[in-house]
Amino acid sequence: ELLSKVSHRISSWQGRWLSMSARALLIKHVLSSMPIHMLAVLEPPRGVISDLERMLARFFWGESEFGAKCHWAKWEKLCFPEEEGGVGFRSLQAVVAAFSCKLWWMVRCGQSLWAKFMRARYFGSRHPNQAPFPAQLSASCKRMLGVRSSMEQWLKWDLSRGEVAFWWDNWSGLGPLAWRYPDLASNAMVSDFLREGQWDYLALAGFPSEIIEMVQGSFFCFGSDPDALVWSLDPSGVFSVRSAYQLVRPARAHSWVCSYIWQSSVPRKFSFFMWRLLNGHLPVDDVLRKFQIHGPSKCHCCLPAQGETLQHVFCTGQLAGVTWMFFERSLGVSVRGVAVRSRCSDWWMSHVKGKALRWVSRILPVLILWFLWRARNASRFEGCKVSGVQVPVSICSELQRLAQIHFPGIALLPCQ
Repeated sequence: ELLSKVSHRISSWQGRWLSMSARALLIKHVLSSMPIHMLAVLEPPRGVISDLERMLARFFWGESEFGAKCHWAKWEKLCFPEEEGGVGFRSLQAVVAAFSCKLWWMVRCGQSLWAKFMRARYFGSRHPNQAPFPAQLSASCKRMLGVRSSMEQWLKWDLSRGEVAFWWDNWSGLGPLAWRYPDLASNAMVSDFLREGQWDYLALAGFPSEIIEMVQGSFFCFGSDPDALVWSLDPSGVFSVRSAYQLVRPARAHSWVCSYIWQSSVPRKFSFFMWRLLNGHLPVDDVLRKFQIHGPSKCHCCLPAQGETLQHVFCTGQLAGVTWMFFERSLGVSVRGVAVRSRCSDWWMSHVKGKALRWVSRILPVLILWFLWRARNASRFEGCKVSGVQVPVSICSELQRLAQIHFPGIALLPCQ
């Protein structure tokens, strides 16, 4: 039923006439939200999740009269945040895991009737972090146990009375100590190792040195207030599904290059174009050969014609070289490399004074690459030869339009 609802919603849109940025917006705020309530209470089979993500991927990459277009990247790659090289989609499998974390949080500290029932049904007098468990477990209990080990590392008790399990609760920041020292585990409470509001080191004698050093370096205000369970991944200390999603999702290193192509001052259509370009997801001849699509390679922007490659179209070709040189000389930007990524990096790292000029140095490489791509397509598919003057004029016109939006009243010099 869920798959049919999503499919019906997609078919109601004219996806063929939507831009990639518009389709991405619909996926983020409409399609990805449709299964949220179901994922909060149920864990669908992996096959259902895979089918749903396949539908979303097909919608994102678009269709033509000949069928589905090429999927240039796997869905898993698209689900990374923008600053990590993705496009910011949510992984539905990670969403399921995040809601499983929420269930474990509710069982550990919730006072609802459901939480009390789950604790009585599956744990009884045992601590939730103790084993074994009954052979017959409900689907909800299996979900919770799947995230228990990762959750307990970030559930930390703020001690006061010390009425928490010394071995089974994470009050030290090291996780449950019983998992590290199973032979020493018992049902002792933290209060059993306190005397007059201080640690009783005689009672702690004989414990491993790691525990002694941790106790000596700890700081707790022991008193009469109740102990509090704190979610360490949120500054408020209260659990949130958003922070749990960041815990369970795959992560990669942040890329400062991505922070420039996804900045708010760059229109989204340019950002998606730059993401495809920097990841090699544009249909130029050398990229198509990787997909076993072979044919005569020719750059229609050069005389005499040369083979078409990604670097040739955007950096080393005749039209690209003239365009880059015009703007680099105009703004006094010096570049060390000729590859797309290195050239953009030199622009973005250039030292210019003034807020407006800094904005220009960030947006201009994007505009240059965008209009070079448009010139390539016009020459290849429409037979329109674009001169080395037309491209800078178009770039300056678009730059002026964007500048009026971000800096009202500013006047840029026209291209001559």
